[in-house]
Amino acid sequence: MDQMATERVCLKRPEQALYRELQDDYGLSKIESRALTERVLDWSRENYKGERAYNQIVRQVVRRGEKSGKRIAECKLVSVVLTLDCPEDVKIAGEQGIQYAREAKIYRIAWEAFNQGGTLSQEDISDLLLISPKTVKRACIRLKERGLYLPTRGNTDDIGPGISHKSKIIELLIKGYTYSEIVAHTGHCIESIRRYEDGFVKTVYYHIQKKPLNTIRILTNLSERVIGEYIALYHRYDTDEYRSSLTGMLTRFHRFMTEGEKNRGSNDK
Repeated sequence: MDQMATERVCLKRPEQALYRELQDDYGLSKIESRALTERVLDWSRENYKGERAYNQIVRQVVRRGEKSGKRIAECKLVSVVLTLDCPEDVKIAGEQGIQYAREAKIYRIAWEAFNQGGTLSQEDISDLLLISPKTVKRACIRLKERGLYLPTRGNTDDIGPGISHKSKIIELLIKGYTYSEIVAHTGHCIESIRRYEDGFVKTVYYHIQKKPLNTIRILTNLSERVIGEYIALYHRYDTDEYRSSLTGMLTRFHRFMTEGEKNRGSNDK
């Protein structure tokens, strides 16, 4: 996909419509319109985390934990929300090629399903993306060669309990990778990366305040496992080499926390 085609596709999105409306109907400058559009998107992400976005679908998939080889008719299913159309997909296709963008999308939806208690099979991925099973299989092999393991049905045992895509993304952020670089590498949308960083920073913030684990769980709405991973990451990288990066993350996301979030739980110790 050439640069002009990429730019045209990016212009056909709701956020672009809002950006134009702020200029045309309210007389705001380009800078003001862009800043306000970004703030509206941030506000929407913060307050409607459980809502399905315009670019997502609901899919019934086999529940995580069902044994591989078990007949689908006998498996328990779960509904998951999958992001099939991420704004960054077009940019990846323009910069890295369609194959790379497709693999990034496969990685994203597989982890989205897994994170919601389900697992996608290669057959599911083939159906969702309208590509052949052979194409899916080749994509999975290439992702594995890049160190990106997929939690698809049949290979979740290979992933093991110690691997978390959220922690991997946080590690990349701590090491100085930009959002764009992480999007290209993992296929996760910028919104998801921001959400992971937000959860990590809030966890570390309350951990530094010596809040009990259960209090942190209530305040962040994260599982105990994820909280444990985030705290372990913080202590692992709280070194001279990475301390400035950690400080930057804490400072940058501190503004998203309301005074209530900062002070909440002070009486729950």
